[in-house]
Amino acid sequence: MNQAKFTSEIYAHSNHLMSHALKFTRDEDDAKDLLQETLIKGLRFASSFDQGTNLRGWLYVIVKNTYINDFNKTAKRKPLSPLKMISPADSWPTVLQETAEKAHLHWKISIKLWLQSKLNTACLSQDISKDISTMKSQLN
Repeated sequence: MNQAKFTSEIYAHSNHLMSHALKFTRDEDDAKDLLQETLIKGLRFASSFDQGTNLRGWLYVIVKNTYINDFNKTAKRKPLSPLKMISPADSWPTVLQETAEKAHLHWKISIKLWLQSKLNTACLSQDISKDISTMKSQLN
């Protein structure tokens, strides 16, 4: 199959690919970007497509793999900490207070006690029956 015919066959599937991309991204702009990447990859790797096989299925796999790879890349870039980026104007008690509001109940109590009483971690861990090393790692 020549390049022009293969290109026209790929573009014939673009509506189906767009709906498939929308299922993944749930956003029209992101789906358009995913479709564009898929079409480019489909054209670039045309030589690896086996004639006589399902072209739409091959393109669906490209959509899926491209989405998964992009998702993994963005997941690695996101910070794992629940703390927001701290500007110089923020104070640590304010940031900890905001974090405590979002934290699990057990840690919420720990952080609030620490903020209110300024107890050392040994006293705090005894008050809530928690291991001292756990308290230090969570509060420091």
